Parts: sequence; structure tokens; C-alpha cells
Amino acid sequence: MFREIGVKVRMPSESLAQDPSEACGAPIVIEFGNSSDYRGRADALAYAVLYAKSGNSIHVFIDRVVRQGDGNRAFLTALLAHVMVHEITHLLEGVDRHSFEGVMKAVWSISDYQSMMRCPMPFAQEDVDLIRMGLARRISEVKAD
Repeated sequence: MFREIGVKVRMPSESLAQDPSEACGAPIVIEFGNSSDYRGRADALAYAVLYAKSGNSIHVFIDRVVRQGDGNRAFLTALLAHVMVHEITHLLEGVDRHSFEGVMKAVWSISDYQSMMRCPMPFAQEDVDLIRMGLARRISEVKAD
């Protein structure tokens, strides 16, 4: 989904030590756990920690994602990808907002879930713009350090 809008994603195994000029801020850490201690929305599949000094973390409720996946491995894979992209986007945009359409919708419909199986949900244009502004901000912060 990020590739479709020209955003490159690197995993920890792809060290930036070889080319630190491509760094764009602190790494984003994704933690997987159960929702048993979560006090937020009962239907939330994950959340991003915004506005924290030590931020850049995402918490995925794997028990809820697996339950939503209902034993369908292909759907589970697509759903997990969409959940992760949704939460990463919150961190990249740097704001707690949702769109009326696409992967950044606050609540996905049955139709959205069915669409995920065929092809990735797109970003709304305002999300593309916010992601690019957020990446520019992160890059400028790296260069200031």
C-alpha cells in the first residue's frame, strides 16, 4: 500500500548503517499482544501511540485480529497488513484523524473486508498529502540532530 504512493518501507534487517541519508526518523516499533488489559474501544484491532516523547509505537491486538480473521488465512494476512498500514499511517501523519474512505477509515465495513481480499485498500488523497508532510517533518528532525 505504501509502495503505491511512493513510500519505501524498511525492516530492521535492512540496516540504515550503509546509507544513513535515507533515515526518516526514529524506527516505528510494532508490538503484538492480547487486548485483555486494553480499556479503549471494544472493536479496536490496534492503536498507535501519538504525541509521546518516546512515541513511534503501535500495539496490535493479535487476539482480535485472529478472531476477526475467522480461520481464513488469506483474509487474516490481508487484515493484518491493513491494520499495520492504518496504524503506521497515524504515526507518519502525526495526527489522530480518520478519512471517509480507504485504509484510513475509522471503521471498516463488511464490504471493505471483502475488498481487502481482492486488492489493498487505497489511501485517500488527503492521507497521501499528510504522509508526505509527516515524512518531510521526520527527515528534517533527523537532519537537525
